[in-house]
Amino acid sequence: MTTPLDALVAALHEAASYNASAEAAPTAVVWCDSGRDFLPLLPALRERLPELLTFGDLDLEARTGPAVWLRAAAVGVIDGINWPDTSTPIVYLPGVARETLKGAEDCPQLLQPLVWFTVAGSYFGHVNGKDWTLRGFLSAERGPLKLEIPDDGATRASLSHAVLRLCTRPNEELRGKRWDADQLNALLAPDLAADMLDWIDGALSDEVDPSRFTAFASIAKKELKFDPSKLSKQDAVKRLAKRERKWEQVWARFEGSTGYAQVVEYLGFEEPASLFDHSGNREAYPKLNKKGENDLRDALEELSELSPENARAEILKLEEEHAWRRDTVWARRGEAPLASALLHLATLSETASLPTHDSIALAEAYATDGWRADWSAMSSIAAGPRELDRIAVSSALKAIYLPWLDEGAVALQELVRGGNVKFAQVAPTSSEVTTLLFV
Repeated sequence: MTTPLDALVAALHEAASYNASAEAAPTAVVWCDSGRDFLPLLPALRERLPELLTFGDLDLEARTGPAVWLRAAAVGVIDGINWPDTSTPIVYLPGVARETLKGAEDCPQLLQPLVWFTVAGSYFGHVNGKDWTLRGFLSAERGPLKLEIPDDGATRASLSHAVLRLCTRPNEELRGKRWDADQLNALLAPDLAADMLDWIDGALSDEVDPSRFTAFASIAKKELKFDPSKLSKQDAVKRLAKRERKWEQVWARFEGSTGYAQVVEYLGFEEPASLFDHSGNREAYPKLNKKGENDLRDALEELSELSPENARAEILKLEEEHAWRRDTVWARRGEAPLASALLHLATLSETASLPTHDSIALAEAYATDGWRADWSAMSSIAAGPRELDRIAVSSALKAIYLPWLDEGAVALQELVRGGNVKFAQVAPTSSEVTTLLFV
């Protein structure tokens, strides 16, 4: 697998080649880049080219320095700056064209020490004697790659941001495609939904990652009709909550996550046009869920004042009103515990009383369906981890569960009293045992 970065390294090495029978070895390869097109590739190139030197402010770690320092480094007299003997130093000059170095008299004073390299060295450039531009190197018919890259302003701007991502992809993957601005932006920001949520959440910004943000902003303007460089995060969340058109994809990504705390906070400031909105978008608003939890808590606490029959009817009514909240992102984030408890309370409300006329029928009814009452009661308590929620659930259980328990217990006692329950014979451990405790 080869990449454009591999091709660039090979081309730089090729620029140092010479005819040993007719020429002297070049003292350096002069790489002029007036447009600074190749700058984003420098960190990756330095890892593979220890002989790469760069014109600029002194930075020994990056092998960068002024012209006089470059002259000294190129001949190996700078401590710590070295490379294999078989390699020719490459002098990269960002912002400098080869025409600038052609005449010592016209050359800026700070660059004059480098004019010698134009005589004793060789240039890295196109076969027509011109310096390579990034687009030219990638797309020229007489270049090594021949990629299809349009020559327009938008594409050139996107290429400058996506160059590292593009140049580290396999050549086979890049050939046969038209790498315009849209394709290049998609390389840098391939997941619009995740990028939008990261931007709202503060993980993506122009300061943190300028290239990725620029690509993201370009795609967002086209796909979501939203410009993050001009509009606010609250504006974005307003559209997120409405989930219109492609914003639905952004919502789906948020809905399937448990993070994005800042997105949740921004959503907390939003509310539907009407609090009575029963459209599919109501689940996007945490205010509605919070209001639902508060209303449900109050309603459950009031059940203790009702008869068991009326309490069961009220619970089933509440279930119809609040069941939708169990399918929301807020329930999955643990913010709708009472809506979850309500499902078990509704099951308990629909559990029939145990038969009282026969002990076998009572036992069979409990084994078949009656056990759901006990299970539902325990599950409803477990659904509410906070004390104030457990108080509300307990009020409901006192209204519908305790009467069910009491009715079953009394029925069993009457059947025992009438001799209609046959207990297994348990061998006593002591002759003084007078009571058998059944739980």
